[in-house]
Amino acid sequence: MSERLAAELINDAGGVAAKAIATIWIRTTRNGLTDWGGSLDTKDALPPMDPGAYHIRFEDGREADIFVNNVRVHANGHGVTCSATFLGKGELPSVAATAR
Repeated sequence: MSERLAAELINDAGGVAAKAIATIWIRTTRNGLTDWGGSLDTKDALPPMDPGAYHIRFEDGREADIFVNNVRVHANGHGVTCSATFLGKGELPSVAATAR
């Protein structure tokens, strides 16, 4: 299962480090263990996303802690983009649990 939605990456100071489109995947192993993660894509590489721990806020209201790794910055004739992969910490909250 995967889904794609807008997200904000929140740094330790509580500020928005980046706004991105997140593609989230969820895997369940044969013995029932679940992990999740995904990728982030942004059209703005400044400020750059650095690898490390962040809090992520999805457009549907869900929030979670993640670890960003493998950050890539691409420059071409159309501008600069930044992409990264991440792993989720704990369980990905459901939309129903965070709806107000």
